[in-house]
Amino acid sequence: MNKFMGTGNIVRDPEYRSTQTGTPVCNFTIAITRKFKDSSGNRPTDFINCVAWRQTADFIHRYFSKGSGIGVTGELQTRSYTDKNGLTRHITEVIVDEAEFNGTAKTEPKTETTAEELFGDELAEFKPLDDSDLPF
Repeated sequence: MNKFMGTGNIVRDPEYRSTQTGTPVCNFTIAITRKFKDSSGNRPTDFINCVAWRQTADFIHRYFSKGSGIGVTGELQTRSYTDKNGLTRHITEVIVDEAEFNGTAKTEPKTETTAEELFGDELAEFKPLDDSDLPF
Protein backbone atom coordinates (compact mmCIF):
# COMPACT_ATOMS: atom_id res chain seq x y z
CA MET A 1 0.00 0.00 0.00
CA ASN A 2 1.30 3.43 -0.93
CA LYS A 3 -0.50 6.07 1.14
CA PHE A 4 0.77 9.38 2.48
CA MET A 5 -1.12 11.61 4.92
CA GLY A 6 0.36 14.81 6.28
CA THR A 7 -0.54 18.21 7.67
CA GLY A 8 1.66 21.27 7.62
CA ASN A 9 2.06 24.75 6.25
CA ILE A 10 2.68 25.75 2.65
CA VAL A 11 6.22 27.11 2.31
CA ARG A 12 5.66 29.43 -0.70
CA ASP A 13 2.75 30.28 -2.97
CA PRO A 14 1.70 27.22 -5.00
CA GLU A 15 2.95 27.18 -8.59
CA TYR A 16 -0.06 26.72 -10.89
CA ARG A 17 0.15 25.96 -14.60
CA SER A 18 -1.40 23.81 -17.32
CA THR A 19 0.11 21.06 -19.41
CA GLN A 20 0.22 21.36 -23.20
CA THR A 21 -3.12 19.52 -23.31
CA GLY A 22 -4.69 21.99 -20.84
CA THR A 23 -4.63 19.81 -17.71
CA PRO A 24 -4.18 21.95 -14.55
CA VAL A 25 -1.24 21.06 -12.30
CA CYS A 26 -0.13 22.68 -9.05
CA ASN A 27 3.25 22.21 -7.35
CA PHE A 28 3.83 23.22 -3.76
CA THR A 29 5.90 22.31 -0.70
CA ILE A 30 4.62 21.80 2.82
CA ALA A 31 6.66 22.05 6.01
CA ILE A 32 5.84 19.36 8.55
CA THR A 33 7.32 19.67 12.03
CA ARG A 34 8.26 16.36 13.64
CA LYS A 35 6.56 15.24 16.82
CA PHE A 36 9.71 14.67 18.87
CA LYS A 37 12.62 16.95 19.72
CA ASP A 38 16.18 16.20 18.64
CA SER A 39 19.21 16.15 20.96
CA SER A 40 19.39 19.96 20.80
CA GLY A 41 15.81 20.34 22.01
CA ASN A 42 14.51 21.45 18.60
CA ARG A 43 11.77 19.87 16.55
CA PRO A 44 13.15 19.19 13.06
CA THR A 45 11.04 20.14 10.07
CA ASP A 46 10.64 18.08 6.92
CA PHE A 47 9.86 19.78 3.61
CA ILE A 48 7.58 17.64 1.43
CA ASN A 49 7.20 18.37 -2.29
CA CYS A 50 3.64 17.89 -3.54
CA VAL A 51 1.94 17.79 -6.94
CA ALA A 52 -1.82 18.08 -7.47
CA TRP A 53 -3.71 17.62 -10.73
CA ARG A 54 -7.04 18.73 -12.23
CA GLN A 55 -9.74 19.83 -9.74
CA THR A 56 -7.43 19.35 -6.76
CA ALA A 57 -4.88 21.66 -8.42
CA ASP A 58 -7.61 24.25 -9.03
CA PHE A 59 -8.76 24.02 -5.40
CA ILE A 60 -5.27 24.48 -3.97
CA HIS A 61 -4.46 27.35 -6.33
CA ARG A 62 -7.66 29.20 -5.45
CA TYR A 63 -7.72 28.80 -1.67
CA PHE A 64 -4.14 28.34 -0.43
CA SER A 65 -1.06 30.53 -0.34
CA LYS A 66 2.24 30.79 1.51
CA GLY A 67 1.74 30.03 5.21
CA SER A 68 -1.66 28.35 4.79
CA GLY A 69 -2.27 25.25 6.84
CA ILE A 70 -3.09 22.24 4.66
CA GLY A 71 -3.77 18.55 5.05
CA VAL A 72 -2.96 16.29 2.10
CA THR A 73 -3.55 12.66 1.27
CA GLY A 74 -1.90 10.96 -1.66
CA GLU A 75 0.76 8.58 -2.89
CA LEU A 76 4.55 8.86 -2.70
CA GLN A 77 6.25 8.80 -6.06
CA THR A 78 9.93 8.79 -6.93
CA ARG A 79 11.40 9.78 -10.27
CA SER A 80 14.81 10.64 -11.62
CA TYR A 81 16.26 12.88 -14.31
CA THR A 82 19.65 13.93 -15.61
CA ASP A 83 20.58 17.54 -14.87
CA LYS A 84 22.54 19.88 -17.16
CA ASN A 85 25.83 18.65 -15.65
CA GLY A 86 25.02 15.03 -16.50
CA LEU A 87 24.28 14.01 -12.91
CA THR A 88 21.31 11.81 -12.13
CA ARG A 89 18.93 13.47 -9.67
CA HIS A 90 16.20 11.69 -7.72
CA ILE A 91 12.99 13.32 -6.53
CA THR A 92 10.41 12.03 -4.08
CA GLU A 93 7.06 13.82 -4.04
CA VAL A 94 3.48 13.31 -2.98
CA ILE A 95 0.90 13.01 -5.75
CA VAL A 96 -2.02 14.64 -3.94
CA ASP A 97 -5.43 12.97 -4.20
CA GLU A 98 -7.16 15.10 -1.56
CA ALA A 99 -6.44 18.41 0.14
CA GLU A 100 -8.23 20.09 3.01
CA PHE A 101 -7.99 23.19 5.14
CA ASN A 102 -5.91 22.86 8.29
CA GLY A 103 -6.19 26.05 10.28
CA THR A 104 -7.71 29.29 9.13
CA ALA A 105 -9.34 29.05 5.71
CA LYS A 106 -9.57 31.94 3.32
CA THR A 107 -13.13 33.16 3.03
CA GLU A 108 -12.89 33.94 -0.69
CA PRO A 109 -10.84 32.48 -3.51
CA LYS A 110 -7.96 34.50 -4.98
CA THR A 111 -9.67 34.86 -8.35
CA GLU A 112 -12.80 36.68 -7.13
CA THR A 113 -13.35 40.08 -8.70
CA THR A 114 -15.98 42.72 -8.10
CA ALA A 115 -18.47 43.97 -10.69
CA GLU A 116 -16.72 47.35 -10.65
CA GLU A 117 -13.40 45.69 -11.53
CA LEU A 118 -15.00 43.70 -14.35
CA PHE A 119 -17.15 46.39 -15.96
CA GLY A 120 -15.68 49.70 -14.76
CA ASP A 121 -17.48 52.72 -16.28
CA GLU A 122 -19.99 50.48 -18.09
CA LEU A 123 -21.55 49.65 -14.71
CA ALA A 124 -22.37 53.33 -14.11
CA GLU A 125 -24.37 53.36 -17.36
CA PHE A 126 -26.49 50.40 -16.24
CA LYS A 127 -30.18 51.25 -15.92
CA PRO A 128 -32.58 48.89 -14.14
CA LEU A 129 -35.49 47.48 -16.15
CA ASP A 130 -39.00 48.68 -15.49
CA ASP A 131 -40.75 45.41 -14.65
CA SER A 132 -44.16 46.92 -13.79
CA ASP A 133 -45.75 45.62 -17.00
CA LEU A 134 -44.58 42.01 -16.58
CA PRO A 135 -47.42 39.46 -16.12
CA PHE A 136 -45.88 37.83 -13.03
